[in-house]
Order: sequence, then C-alpha cells, then structure tokens
Amino acid sequence: MIKVMNIRQCYLFFFNLISSLFLFSVVLSGQISAPFSVGQTSTAYTNGSPNDDIFVFCGAGNNGALEVNVSSGTAPYTYQWYQYNVASHSWSLMVGQGNSTINNLASGGYRVEVSDNSGAMVVCDVAWLWNLNVS
Repeated sequence: MIKVMNIRQCYLFFFNLISSLFLFSVVLSGQISAPFSVGQTSTAYTNGSPNDDIFVFCGAGNNGALEVNVSSGTAPYTYQWYQYNVASHSWSLMVGQGNSTINNLASGGYRVEVSDNSGAMVVCDVAWLWNLNVS
C-alpha cells in the first residue's frame, strides 16, 4: 500500500532532507587554504558537484603549499593527504604527509581527510594547485 503525504508532510520531509545535506556539506567542505598563493579561483563543475578551490603560485618548480584548518571534533587529529593521479583517475595517498600543512607541491589535485580523536572524519576537502611559470 502506498501512503500519500499531505502538503505539510511533504514540506517537512524535503526541509529535513535539504537541511541535512546542507549541514553535511558545511561540516565536511571548504577547509583547505593556501596563505602564500598569489591568486585563487574555483572550479565550475556542471554536474552538480560542489566546486573546489584552485590556488595559483608563481615561479618555476614545485612551490605550492596547502594547509587545512580544523574547527570541529576533538584533538589530536589525523591528517591523510592524497594527490590526484591523472593516469588512473584516482587519488594516491601521499606517504609521510601526516601534518596540517604540505609543501613543495607540483601542479595538480590534492585531497585531505582529517579524523579526530574518536576516529570520526571531520574534514574531507579537495583543492587544485597551479604553479605558474611566467617568462
């Protein structure tokens, strides 16, 4: 038997659904920053995915640096950084990068997952980095 919702029930259902999605995205997004970048923009995904930040650095070589700020959960935190692998279209764990800041980065995609003392994930964010070598 199919139950039909009245307008009030329908409104409450969608209000709760949208509120839950909004709260989830606020807690788990927008945490990566690049204080030493010379510019910033964002992606423009057309598939409905949340946009990611793009940070621009000047100079030749791998001069990018990213950091993550955690504002929820309980310390101490565990940081896992990943680099986007273009060949496999997947994320590869960056071994030895267990801090809130990573340096000497090449152009490309980076993802961080931060877990708190209880093991709960408190941050999962992606940023793209571009080392601009102007001559």
